[in-house]
Amino acid sequence: MLSGNLNNFKSMFRLFSKKKDLEGQDDSAQDVIKENQNSGLMAFLVVQFAKMKFYFYMLLCIYLIIQCCVSYYLCTQKIAINSIESDQSVMVNVTTDEIFIGSLYKDKAETTEEPRPVEGPKQNEAPAASATPAVPEPYKYRVNQLSPEDAKKAKVALIITGLGLSKNQTLEVLESKYKATLGFSPYANDLEGWVDQAVDKGYEVMLNLPMQPVDYQTNDPGAYAMLQNLDKGQNLERLENLLSYSKKVIGVYSLPNEVFSSTKSSMSDIINHLAANNIMLVYGNKKNQDDIKEACKKSSLECLSPSISSDTELNEDKIYKKLQLLENEAMKNGYSIGYLNGYPVSMRALKKWLQQLDSSKVILTPISVVLNNENLSTPSKEKDS
Repeated sequence: MLSGNLNNFKSMFRLFSKKKDLEGQDDSAQDVIKENQNSGLMAFLVVQFAKMKFYFYMLLCIYLIIQCCVSYYLCTQKIAINSIESDQSVMVNVTTDEIFIGSLYKDKAETTEEPRPVEGPKQNEAPAASATPAVPEPYKYRVNQLSPEDAKKAKVALIITGLGLSKNQTLEVLESKYKATLGFSPYANDLEGWVDQAVDKGYEVMLNLPMQPVDYQTNDPGAYAMLQNLDKGQNLERLENLLSYSKKVIGVYSLPNEVFSSTKSSMSDIINHLAANNIMLVYGNKKNQDDIKEACKKSSLECLSPSISSDTELNEDKIYKKLQLLENEAMKNGYSIGYLNGYPVSMRALKKWLQQLDSSKVILTPISVVLNNENLSTPSKEKDS
């Protein structure tokens, strides 16, 4: 770079020196010299301008690279701080600068070490007595303990359905402390988080198992729905995906307006899979209840059917009257089962009904309380919703 500048200055010096030597020559020669001098000066200036432009762009690129590095650093710092504040762990790969974020708290089942292999009995040694059979995972989250006094009372078991789709409605139900089973939609955002919150607050939880509805052509039941036009493997894959959201779910429930259960073989496949995973079933379609009961009996699946869907009409007075019907049925048969959506109007009717309920005779309970009473079976007289 310096040598190029020196050569340019040398050329300029020779041109000006040449001017002195030719001062005595004629005007035409001097004009030629001046023209050469001007051309050289212009060339020199053009070269210097081009170099300055190159340096400018080079500095600009360096500035932008530094700016990007600083922005990336600040962004990663912000992510790490926010993650730590939200009880998440942050791991950084020092080789690739990748950031991995995860929960600081894991389920006990996930953190338990792999069991060590146990040696079998030695020769001529009698095998040890078998340990108590392990309790199936869903059974651990059933809320079925009643005092001896409450166990003698009539029981109304409610499943509050459709939770998780509306944040405000779901939070209102969670804070209500109602002794009911909470039914979440599989399409809720952060479904696992909602289930964890509910279990931590002492509720037992079920998931809605969508099934092909009567108006299937205009009513899409979603990606987890059991459909008649799918084969066994496809429906079971959907069911497995739904159940994989949480191990704290005690069962699934279906809504009354479905036609999938009318296909006996398909429904039997679902029931067998639920039984294998110790997941209970509450089925809403009573038109096919005889076939469903038979399939449940064959597979030893615990299943029940609601007597009433209490809020088929979103009117507080009508919902209140449906709850009174459930109360009367419980007084007559020992128990009753109902669906109640988590709508604000439904919760107002439930609160009103509980205020007038004679708790010395009838109590509100989760679904597993009814299920685990050995003297109870499906109500003999069921009312249409």
